[in-house]
Amino acid sequence: MIQNILSASQSYIQKRAEELNYRINLIEHETQSATCEERAALLGISPERVVRSLYFSCQEKYIGVILPGSFGKIQPRDLFPTLFGMSKSQANRYSLQKTPQGMKFGTCTPFPQEEIVATKMDHLLIYNHRTKETPIYAAAGGESESAERISLVLPSYKAIYEILAAEFGCEKVKIIF
Repeated sequence: MIQNILSASQSYIQKRAEELNYRINLIEHETQSATCEERAALLGISPERVVRSLYFSCQEKYIGVILPGSFGKIQPRDLFPTLFGMSKSQANRYSLQKTPQGMKFGTCTPFPQEEIVATKMDHLLIYNHRTKETPIYAAAGGESESAERISLVLPSYKAIYEILAAEFGCEKVKIIF
């Protein structure tokens, strides 16, 4: 059951999904996966259907970018000045050196813990990806080794956006591209 896997501060996921009439399931893989490519191979699907959640940090603040696993490399200096009006040198201060609380590299979920979003997350950006292939798969989060074997099964990137926007508002959660 989804509530038994997610942390208490991720309870909003199930609540908002039910309000929006989305069904979210969990699957457990036989082995761990630390990358989108590994998760896609375990599931026998295209990396396009695996959600990649990147959290760029600077001075204890985060900007989350949620996109397909098949998407190329993201550089803050190329993206953040256009979206936020910051200089390239300010954008270059953001890096992928650490993950938010409740995640580790390989388990970064598009659904951060509530208190992280409230206190440390400046923005959550969701790539406007309209894949015809569904469902899509995302890490559930967590810091244990077993967390690398769990995937959330979601109907679409739109569902991720709508769940996050319903919980945290459209000022913080935005569709990009």
